[in-house]
Amino acid sequence: MRAEGRGYRLSARTGKIIEIDGQVATVRGGNGRYSVQPLKKLTPAGQPNALTRALMGDR
Repeated sequence: MRAEGRGYRLSARTGKIIEIDGQVATVRGGNGRYSVQPLKKLTPAGQPNALTRALMGDR
């Protein structure tokens, strides 16, 4: 989530974990780009992501 102007910008992306090193994971996104993300920011497949939880609440 990012603050932007008077609101917030949320996005949910799908990717594949390529490598886990300590508390970070290298993820290949759907567009083929690689990024390093903290494990606490990642959600397992089939589980509600941060965007869903923000809109629907934790259930």
